[in-house]
Amino acid sequence: MKLRNIYNIPICIFMLTLCLIGCDKLDENGKLDGNWQMTEWIQNNSGDTLAQKSDLLFYTIKLELIQFRNSKNGQLPYLAYFTYTGDSLFIGDVFSNTANSDIPATTDDLKSFGVEDNGKFKIQKLTSSEMILQNNINTLYFRKY
Repeated sequence: MKLRNIYNIPICIFMLTLCLIGCDKLDENGKLDGNWQMTEWIQNNSGDTLAQKSDLLFYTIKLELIQFRNSKNGQLPYLAYFTYTGDSLFIGDVFSNTANSDIPATTDDLKSFGVEDNGKFKIQKLTSSEMILQNNINTLYFRKY
């Protein structure tokens, strides 16, 4: 009887581990994955602040998608595919996310989130709690929440 219990414990632990890790895909992008709130948006050439934390602009990054949403004005979020190379972020195909379907959009639709037409960002800083993205026009500061 004791021998049987010895074998049951490792089997139960193994099954529990499979259940916990099998329910969700693992992060593919390391520290980049997560919910980011823009805390400051500065225009590079003038130094003007175009947005602050109170403007409620968010990037949510998971797997191969970024969601851009403005929680202050209630507009429908945008979704975009992206490529992450460690020191750069490239925004690809963009879609307007509606209740019924995804409608093709462009990076031009993302200007209200600090994205340039070419969709390229240099990652100036990326930690588990802070991110700084920069393109030719803007520098964007984020906090992870």
